[in-house]
Amino acid sequence: MQKTEHFFYVQDNQIKFSSNLPMEKIEKIFVHYEKGKQFYTAEDFHVHVLPSQNGMLFCLMPIQQYTDLDIFNPLSIKLLNSISDGITISDKHGKIIFQNDIDIEIVGINCVNRYAKDLIAEGAMSDSLTLKVLKSKEDVTIFQSFLNNKCFLVTGKPIFDEAGELQYVLIITRDMSRLKSLEEEVKKLEIQNEKFKQKIRELNELERKKVNIIATSPVMQNVLKRMLRVAEVDSTVLVNQVSEKRKQQS
Repeated sequence: MQKTEHFFYVQDNQIKFSSNLPMEKIEKIFVHYEKGKQFYTAEDFHVHVLPSQNGMLFCLMPIQQYTDLDIFNPLSIKLLNSISDGITISDKHGKIIFQNDIDIEIVGINCVNRYAKDLIAEGAMSDSLTLKVLKSKEDVTIFQSFLNNKCFLVTGKPIFDEAGELQYVLIITRDMSRLKSLEEEVKKLEIQNEKFKQKIRELNELERKKVNIIATSPVMQNVLKRMLRVAEVDSTVLVNQVSEKRKQQS
């Protein structure tokens, strides 16, 4: 069905020109406008306010003709499909209005335009986080399984409108097997990091021992040099040399 849009212009708080809506209806819609507000809802219309050469342009779309997919543009959909987690968005009635490609792969079916309660009844999912969030109006996280029997960590977040009313529910689904793999990678990096730290401690200790040997006078420097040369000679050779000298003296 083709959508019918209405509009009117306001300049200096005076309605200058309008489409075929009754002036009484337009005045009621304009009363709800607040300066600086770009979107609002009044008298069964979604209102989008834009600045124009003729004043402020008020674009009206009847709520009953408005589909939730109108809030998504091609760029938004492309960005949501690029996320590695499953993403679904439901309206305040529990109807799924968006599901990204990853979530379709996780769940095993396309749930767009389906109601969460129906999916549970059909056995497509073990529980509905959407319904839990709609009821509590708070963030909720659960473990959930789908048709593939894999376990997922699912987080639901309520999205409120400017009046504080719950408007949408955002669901983020993460594959626990993928999280487990990432956890193992982190543990490997932690072990490797500990080895590096131990090596650094050993090098620092070796350097500290070297620094502790300090000689400022020429005599002490010569003594240290002789000590270092002796330390480099095999001890067995030194013992043999001393024994040979004693024999010669006797």
